[in-house]
Amino acid sequence: MRDLGERNDIIKAINRALADRGEERAPGSFVPRGEEAQTPIIGRVVDKRLTDELGDRMGLIIDGIDGRVHHVAFRDAAATEEAKIGAIVEVSRTPSQRPADRNIAIVATGTGVYRPSDHREMLEAASARLRGGDYEAFVDTHVRRLEALRRAGIVERASADCWLIPENFEVRATAYDAGRGNLTRIRLLSGHDLKQQVKSDGATWLDRRLVGRDKSPLIMSGFGIEVREALDRRADELVRQGHASRTIDGAWRPRANLILTLQQPMSHCALRAGRWLTCSNFS
Repeated sequence: MRDLGERNDIIKAINRALADRGEERAPGSFVPRGEEAQTPIIGRVVDKRLTDELGDRMGLIIDGIDGRVHHVAFRDAAATEEAKIGAIVEVSRTPSQRPADRNIAIVATGTGVYRPSDHREMLEAASARLRGGDYEAFVDTHVRRLEALRRAGIVERASADCWLIPENFEVRATAYDAGRGNLTRIRLLSGHDLKQQVKSDGATWLDRRLVGRDKSPLIMSGFGIEVREALDRRADELVRQGHASRTIDGAWRPRANLILTLQQPMSHCALRAGRWLTCSNFS
Protein backbone atom coordinates (compact mmCIF):
# COMPACT_ATOMS: atom_id res chain seq x y z
CA MET A 1 0.00 0.00 0.00
CA ARG A 2 2.83 2.38 0.83
CA ASP A 3 4.50 1.80 -2.55
CA LEU A 4 1.20 2.36 -4.32
CA GLY A 5 0.61 5.57 -2.39
CA GLU A 6 4.10 6.82 -3.24
CA ARG A 7 3.57 5.99 -6.90
CA ASN A 8 0.29 7.92 -6.94
CA ASP A 9 2.00 10.91 -5.30
CA ILE A 10 4.70 10.86 -7.96
CA ILE A 11 2.17 10.70 -10.79
CA LYS A 12 0.30 13.65 -9.29
CA ALA A 13 3.57 15.58 -9.01
CA ILE A 14 4.39 14.86 -12.66
CA ASN A 15 0.95 16.01 -13.77
CA ARG A 16 1.29 19.23 -11.74
CA ALA A 17 4.74 19.96 -13.15
CA LEU A 18 3.51 19.53 -16.71
CA ALA A 19 0.34 21.55 -16.06
CA ASP A 20 2.47 24.42 -14.74
CA ARG A 21 4.19 24.45 -18.14
CA GLY A 22 0.88 24.28 -19.98
CA GLU A 23 1.57 20.73 -21.14
CA GLU A 24 -0.23 17.43 -20.92
CA ARG A 25 1.09 13.93 -21.61
CA ALA A 26 -0.40 10.48 -21.72
CA PRO A 27 0.00 8.71 -18.32
CA GLY A 28 1.60 5.84 -20.20
CA SER A 29 4.64 8.04 -20.81
CA PHE A 30 5.26 8.53 -17.07
CA VAL A 31 8.14 6.60 -15.51
CA PRO A 32 7.96 6.89 -11.67
CA ARG A 33 11.11 4.82 -11.34
CA GLY A 34 12.55 6.26 -8.13
CA GLU A 35 16.25 5.38 -7.91
CA GLU A 36 16.04 2.68 -10.56
CA ALA A 37 17.69 4.50 -13.46
CA GLN A 38 18.90 1.30 -15.12
CA THR A 39 19.58 3.04 -18.43
CA PRO A 40 20.81 6.64 -18.83
CA ILE A 41 18.13 9.32 -18.88
CA ILE A 42 18.79 12.56 -20.74
CA GLY A 43 16.31 15.41 -20.52
CA ARG A 44 15.21 18.72 -19.09
CA VAL A 45 14.47 19.17 -15.38
CA VAL A 46 10.89 20.41 -15.12
CA ASP A 47 10.49 20.18 -11.34
CA LYS A 48 12.28 19.32 -8.08
CA ARG A 49 10.58 18.10 -4.92
CA LEU A 50 11.63 16.90 -1.49
CA THR A 51 10.42 13.35 -1.06
CA ASP A 52 10.83 12.97 2.71
CA GLU A 53 10.07 15.00 5.82
CA LEU A 54 13.75 15.40 6.75
CA GLY A 55 14.61 16.97 3.42
CA ASP A 56 17.38 14.45 2.70
CA ARG A 57 15.88 13.01 -0.48
CA MET A 58 15.20 15.00 -3.62
CA GLY A 59 13.01 13.93 -6.50
CA LEU A 60 13.61 15.31 -10.00
CA ILE A 61 10.99 15.26 -12.73
CA ILE A 62 12.80 15.01 -16.06
CA ASP A 63 11.20 15.45 -19.48
CA GLY A 64 13.33 13.00 -21.43
CA ILE A 65 14.47 12.98 -25.04
CA ASP A 66 13.15 9.41 -25.07
CA GLY A 67 9.56 10.73 -25.14
CA ARG A 68 8.89 9.85 -21.50
CA VAL A 69 8.63 11.85 -18.29
CA HIS A 70 10.78 10.40 -15.52
CA HIS A 71 10.77 10.84 -11.77
CA VAL A 72 14.16 10.06 -10.26
CA ALA A 73 14.82 10.15 -6.51
CA PHE A 74 18.24 10.93 -5.02
CA ARG A 75 19.25 9.91 -1.51
CA ASP A 76 21.48 12.97 -1.24
CA ALA A 77 19.64 16.20 -2.04
CA ALA A 78 22.98 18.02 -2.36
CA ALA A 79 23.78 15.92 -5.44
CA THR A 80 21.06 17.73 -7.36
CA GLU A 81 22.16 21.25 -6.44
CA GLU A 82 23.34 22.20 -9.94
CA ALA A 83 20.31 20.64 -11.61
CA LYS A 84 18.15 23.74 -11.64
CA ILE A 85 14.70 23.69 -13.20
CA GLY A 86 15.24 24.08 -16.94
CA ALA A 87 18.71 22.51 -16.90
CA ILE A 88 19.52 19.59 -19.19
CA VAL A 89 20.94 16.61 -17.33
CA GLU A 90 21.96 12.99 -17.68
CA VAL A 91 21.01 10.51 -14.97
CA SER A 92 22.65 7.11 -14.83
CA ARG A 93 23.99 4.44 -12.51
CA THR A 94 27.46 4.42 -14.03
CA PRO A 95 30.16 5.56 -11.60
CA SER A 96 32.43 8.25 -12.99
CA GLN A 97 35.01 10.63 -11.66
CA ARG A 98 33.48 13.76 -10.23
CA PRO A 99 34.70 17.13 -11.57
CA ALA A 100 34.94 18.32 -7.95
CA ASP A 101 37.45 15.54 -7.18
CA ARG A 102 39.58 16.61 -10.17
CA ASN A 103 39.54 20.22 -8.99
CA ILE A 104 40.48 19.26 -5.44
CA ALA A 105 43.39 17.16 -6.70
CA ILE A 106 44.63 20.04 -8.88
CA VAL A 107 44.54 22.55 -6.04
CA ALA A 108 46.38 20.07 -3.79
CA THR A 109 49.04 19.21 -6.40
CA GLY A 110 52.56 19.43 -4.99
CA THR A 111 51.47 20.06 -1.41
CA GLY A 112 48.89 17.41 -0.58
CA VAL A 113 46.80 20.18 0.95
CA TYR A 114 43.52 21.61 -0.30
CA ARG A 115 42.68 25.06 1.02
CA PRO A 116 39.28 26.55 0.09
CA SER A 117 40.86 30.00 0.26
CA ASP A 118 43.50 28.98 -2.32
CA HIS A 119 40.79 27.58 -4.59
CA ARG A 120 38.84 30.85 -4.47
CA GLU A 121 42.00 32.87 -5.20
CA MET A 122 42.81 30.67 -8.20
CA LEU A 123 39.35 31.17 -9.65
CA GLU A 124 39.39 34.91 -9.02
CA ALA A 125 42.89 35.33 -10.47
CA ALA A 126 41.84 33.58 -13.66
CA SER A 127 38.51 35.44 -13.77
CA ALA A 128 36.74 32.10 -14.15
CA ARG A 129 33.18 32.40 -15.35
CA LEU A 130 30.84 30.40 -13.15
CA ARG A 131 27.08 30.12 -13.38
CA GLY A 132 25.78 32.79 -11.05
CA GLY A 133 29.31 34.17 -10.65
CA ASP A 134 29.47 32.96 -7.05
CA TYR A 135 32.98 31.69 -6.27
CA GLU A 136 32.11 31.11 -2.62
CA ALA A 137 29.19 28.81 -3.44
CA PHE A 138 31.26 26.93 -6.02
CA VAL A 139 34.08 26.26 -3.55
CA ASP A 140 31.55 25.27 -0.88
CA THR A 141 30.38 22.38 -3.08
CA HIS A 142 33.94 21.04 -2.93
CA VAL A 143 34.04 21.39 0.85
CA ARG A 144 30.81 19.41 1.16
CA ARG A 145 32.32 16.69 -1.00
CA LEU A 146 35.39 16.61 1.27
CA GLU A 147 33.16 16.31 4.34
CA ALA A 148 31.61 13.15 2.90
CA LEU A 149 35.04 11.75 2.03
CA ARG A 150 36.33 12.62 5.51
CA ARG A 151 33.58 10.50 7.05
CA ALA A 152 34.74 7.69 4.77
CA GLY A 153 38.30 8.05 6.03
CA ILE A 154 39.73 9.19 2.70
CA VAL A 155 40.78 12.74 3.61
CA GLU A 156 41.56 14.56 6.86
CA ARG A 157 40.50 18.00 7.98
CA ALA A 158 43.27 19.85 9.82
CA SER A 159 41.25 23.04 10.04
CA ALA A 160 38.38 24.79 8.28
CA ASP A 161 40.86 25.99 5.63
CA CYS A 162 43.15 22.99 5.49
CA TRP A 163 42.32 19.53 4.15
CA LEU A 164 44.96 16.79 3.85
CA ILE A 165 44.64 15.04 0.50
CA PRO A 166 46.31 11.62 -0.13
CA GLU A 167 48.32 10.96 -3.32
CA ASN A 168 45.77 8.44 -4.63
CA PHE A 169 42.87 10.71 -3.76
CA GLU A 170 40.99 10.54 -7.07
CA VAL A 171 41.21 6.75 -7.29
CA ARG A 172 39.96 6.32 -3.71
CA ALA A 173 37.19 8.88 -4.16
CA THR A 174 35.88 7.12 -7.28
CA ALA A 175 36.16 3.73 -5.55
CA TYR A 176 34.21 5.13 -2.60
CA ASP A 177 31.35 6.15 -4.89
CA ALA A 178 31.37 2.78 -6.63
CA GLY A 179 31.42 0.96 -3.31
CA ARG A 180 28.26 2.65 -2.13
CA GLY A 181 26.34 0.54 -4.60
CA ASN A 182 24.50 1.43 -7.75
CA LEU A 183 23.38 4.85 -6.61
CA THR A 184 21.75 7.09 -9.16
CA ARG A 185 24.12 9.77 -10.39
CA ILE A 186 23.45 13.02 -12.19
CA ARG A 187 25.58 14.98 -14.65
CA LEU A 188 24.83 18.51 -15.76
CA LEU A 189 24.90 18.70 -19.56
CA SER A 190 23.76 22.30 -19.84
CA GLY A 191 22.57 24.97 -17.44
CA HIS A 192 21.09 26.92 -20.37
CA ASP A 193 17.77 26.35 -22.09
CA LEU A 194 17.51 25.42 -25.76
CA LYS A 195 16.78 29.00 -26.90
CA GLN A 196 20.00 30.26 -25.28
CA GLN A 197 22.01 27.41 -26.79
CA VAL A 198 20.73 28.12 -30.29
CA LYS A 199 22.17 31.66 -30.23
CA SER A 200 25.30 30.89 -28.19
CA ASP A 201 28.74 31.83 -29.56
CA GLY A 202 30.32 29.08 -27.44
CA ALA A 203 30.19 25.28 -27.38
CA THR A 204 26.81 23.84 -26.38
CA TRP A 205 25.13 20.52 -25.73
CA LEU A 206 23.30 20.97 -29.04
CA ASP A 207 26.66 21.16 -30.82
CA ARG A 208 27.73 17.85 -29.31
CA ARG A 209 24.61 16.25 -30.73
CA LEU A 210 25.10 17.90 -34.12
CA VAL A 211 28.62 16.52 -34.53
CA GLY A 212 27.57 13.10 -33.30
CA ARG A 213 29.35 12.96 -29.95
CA ASP A 214 26.06 12.27 -28.17
CA LYS A 215 24.52 9.12 -29.66
CA SER A 216 21.55 8.82 -27.29
CA PRO A 217 18.27 8.19 -29.18
CA LEU A 218 16.05 11.20 -29.85
CA ILE A 219 12.34 10.36 -29.88
CA MET A 220 10.07 12.75 -31.78
CA SER A 221 7.66 13.50 -28.97
CA GLY A 222 7.69 15.73 -25.90
CA PHE A 223 11.08 17.26 -25.20
CA GLY A 224 12.53 15.22 -28.05
CA ILE A 225 10.62 17.33 -30.58
CA GLU A 226 11.87 20.55 -28.98
CA VAL A 227 15.45 19.29 -29.19
CA ARG A 228 15.04 18.31 -32.86
CA GLU A 229 13.71 21.77 -33.74
CA ALA A 230 16.49 23.44 -31.71
CA LEU A 231 19.11 21.36 -33.51
CA ASP A 232 17.84 22.61 -36.87
CA ARG A 233 17.94 26.23 -35.69
CA ARG A 234 21.40 25.75 -34.14
CA ALA A 235 22.72 24.30 -37.40
CA ASP A 236 21.51 27.41 -39.25
CA GLU A 237 23.04 29.66 -36.59
CA LEU A 238 26.43 27.96 -36.90
CA VAL A 239 26.30 28.53 -40.65
CA ARG A 240 25.54 32.20 -40.00
CA GLN A 241 28.47 32.41 -37.56
CA GLY A 242 30.79 30.84 -40.11
CA HIS A 243 31.40 27.63 -38.17
CA ALA A 244 29.55 25.43 -40.70
CA SER A 245 28.35 25.48 -44.29
CA ARG A 246 25.71 24.02 -46.56
CA THR A 247 26.48 21.94 -49.63
CA ILE A 248 24.74 22.49 -52.94
CA ASP A 249 22.16 19.86 -52.01
CA GLY A 250 21.56 21.52 -48.64
CA ALA A 251 23.53 19.09 -46.45
CA TRP A 252 25.02 20.64 -43.30
CA ARG A 253 28.78 20.45 -42.88
CA PRO A 254 30.59 21.62 -39.71
CA ARG A 255 34.11 22.97 -39.92
CA ALA A 256 36.90 20.77 -38.58
CA ASN A 257 37.28 20.72 -34.79
CA LEU A 258 33.99 22.57 -34.33
CA ILE A 259 33.69 21.94 -30.59
CA LEU A 260 37.30 22.88 -29.90
CA THR A 261 36.89 26.08 -31.92
CA LEU A 262 33.73 27.07 -30.07
CA GLN A 263 35.41 26.43 -26.74
CA GLN A 264 38.07 29.09 -27.38
CA PRO A 265 38.68 30.98 -25.22
CA MET A 266 38.02 28.36 -22.54
CA SER A 267 35.45 30.53 -20.81
CA HIS A 268 34.25 27.85 -18.42
CA CYS A 269 37.64 26.87 -17.05
CA ALA A 270 40.31 28.52 -15.03
CA LEU A 271 44.02 28.15 -15.68
CA ARG A 272 46.79 28.48 -13.19
CA ALA A 273 50.35 27.26 -13.46
CA GLY A 274 49.50 25.46 -16.72
CA ARG A 275 46.70 23.35 -15.22
CA TRP A 276 42.98 23.50 -15.96
CA LEU A 277 40.37 23.65 -13.23
CA THR A 278 37.14 22.16 -14.47
CA CYS A 279 34.32 24.52 -13.54
CA SER A 280 31.43 23.22 -15.64
CA ASN A 281 30.38 21.16 -18.61
CA PHE A 282 29.20 22.52 -21.90
CA SER A 283 26.75 25.44 -21.87
